[in-house]
Amino acid sequence: FSHPGRMSGLLHRLADGEVTRLDGLGSEDELVLFNSRTVIFREQHTSHDRKRPDADLEILLYVAFLNESLVAFSKGIADLALADQSRLTSLDTGRLRRDFLAFQTLYCHLEASRRARGHTLFLEFATSLQLASHYGEVQAELDRLAELENQLAEERKSRAERIMEAV
Repeated sequence: FSHPGRMSGLLHRLADGEVTRLDGLGSEDELVLFNSRTVIFREQHTSHDRKRPDADLEILLYVAFLNESLVAFSKGIADLALADQSRLTSLDTGRLRRDFLAFQTLYCHLEASRRARGHTLFLEFATSLQLASHYGEVQAELDRLAELENQLAEERKSRAERIMEAV
C-alpha cells in the first residue's frame, strides 16, 4: 500500500468514509484523523533529516497520551459508578480524584510547543479529538461521582441515626 491512492482507498474503506484530512500543517506531512480516534501520521524524510528529533511526532504522541488518559479516567469513573453502591467509600473515589488532580497538574498542558508549527499542530489535534470537551466531561463525571458519594454517606448517616433512635 505504498501508493497514496491505495492507502487512501484502504482508509476510506476501513472508516466507512469517515476519514478527515488535517490540512494546513505542512506540505511534506500526511495527517489523517481516522474514525475520530486514530490519527495516522506519515512523514517523508530525507536521509539527513532523520538525525534531528521529530517534534511533530512528539506532539502527536502527547495528544494521544492526553486522549487515552481521559478515556481511562472516564472508564474508571464508569467502573466505580457501576460497582456495588452500598460499598462506595471516600477511599474509592479519593484515589481516582487524586490521580486526576495529578494528571491535571503534571501532565495536562494547554501549550505543548512554543514553535508556531507545533502550536498549530497541537491545536488541530486537540480540536479534532475534542480534547477540551472530553476533559470537561471527565471533570463533570468526577463532580457527579463526588455528589453520589456524599449522598450515600448522608444516607448511611441517617440510617445509623434512625437505628440509634430506635435503640
